[in-house]
Amino acid sequence: TTSRRCSLSLHGVAFWEQPSFARCISNEYKHLQHSIKEHLAKGQRTLAGEGMSQVTKTLLDLTQRKNFYAGDLLVSVEILRNVTDTFKRASYIPASDGVQNFFQIVSNLLDEENKEKWEDAQQIYQGSIELMQVIEDFIHIVGMGMMDFQNSYLMTGNVVASIQKLPAASVLTDINFPMRGRKGMVDWARNSEDRVVIPKSIFTPMST
Repeated sequence: TTSRRCSLSLHGVAFWEQPSFARCISNEYKHLQHSIKEHLAKGQRTLAGEGMSQVTKTLLDLTQRKNFYAGDLLVSVEILRNVTDTFKRASYIPASDGVQNFFQIVSNLLDEENKEKWEDAQQIYQGSIELMQVIEDFIHIVGMGMMDFQNSYLMTGNVVASIQKLPAASVLTDINFPMRGRKGMVDWARNSEDRVVIPKSIFTPMST
């Protein structure tokens, strides 16, 4: 459904605000949302995990098209939450292409062209906050499937993620993010003044 609010100006004159599409959901997204229930109904953990990987591929295709409503953004976040929660319950570690697909979906959702759609969607639900929490949970799942000293660096148009699994005793230098000199680093991250530094001292056991 589309809604449009009637407001009053400072002079007491009524006017129509821009229509909101935050509750509009495309049929393709509704169908994908429904398919999640079918995959979960399989019961077997591995099958459920594999089903969620297929859901991710389909969602990637949908978000690549870029012609969606504000409500589709919120449904996409909900789908990613269901995918992540299913992976967690099934102790299912997605393959490398599945991880890349996940972050490409996030990148598509965060595209600059969607800024007004996000502002519209935020009127009914704080989807951006939920998306950040989903990303954090997904990273934990990927990390659990890594071997010690393994790392994964993912770069898309709007997202850069570094996932590393290191024994605390092996951290001898500060960890800097992003690694601006890394080959293939996207320009916006390379040129950004923002960075995160994790000091090596936090990995050192406290002396008693």
